[in-house]
Amino acid sequence: MRRYERTRQLLVGAFADLAARGLLRESVAPEDTALRTIAVMDGLQLQWLLDPGGVDMAHQLRLHLRAFTGPGI
Repeated sequence: MRRYERTRQLLVGAFADLAARGLLRESVAPEDTALRTIAVMDGLQLQWLLDPGGVDMAHQLRLHLRAFTGPGI
């Protein structure tokens, strides 16, 4: 529980910082995006464990984050 809470707080802060700098799409809520990002990361980790050679976690996470950020991120 503490791990998830710390991770969520860290991500909410990071997304809020991006929003304050105009680098997060206006329709994106930092709290919601943090929760979904954790879910994506956990799902990618599970898929990687099952098929390490078939899942590029870093690439998939970058694609996920680009859906929420503006140009230049």
